[in-house]
Order: sequence, then C-alpha cells, then structure tokens
Amino acid sequence: MHITKSLPTIDSVLQLEPEELAGYLLEHFGGSTSSLNPHNFGLEVDQYYKDERAKKALLEAWAWLVREGLLIASKDNWFSCLVVASN
Repeated sequence: MHITKSLPTIDSVLQLEPEELAGYLLEHFGGSTSSLNPHNFGLEVDQYYKDERAKKALLEAWAWLVREGLLIASKDNWFSCLVVASN
C-alpha cells in the first residue's frame, strides 16, 4: 500500500511519533524483496507532500527501523526490509 493512502496529509504524518510512522513505512514497503534507498524514498515523499517536515519525519522513522534491525543496510546506502507486511 502506498504510504500516501494511509497518511494523506502532512498533518497526519506530523502527528505521529517515529515508531508509529515506522509501521506505515513497513506497510508501504509491503515486504518488498527489492532494495530500498532512503534518498529515493525522500524524493517520493517530496513529490507528494511537498513539505520538508514530512520528509524529515518519515526519514526519522526510516532511521528508527534501521536502529531496530528491521531495515538492514546492504551496500551503497541500499537497504533490505526484514519484515513481510500482512494485509
């Protein structure tokens, strides 16, 4: 599910703590087996929200996932998601 479906407004992003946003990121990644890149994700966020605060909040949630071991760095700032989201 695209993150903007669950979090349609900037306010819906900004009202959540990083660990809460992290759950939405996991849904967004959808158990993807492809590599994930925070820069590319940030560009995608910018296109929709057009607000640096939303981008910062979502990238902070990304960092939380890394810290908790749910996103694993591979090489050159690419990551793999260890969690398969269920619908």
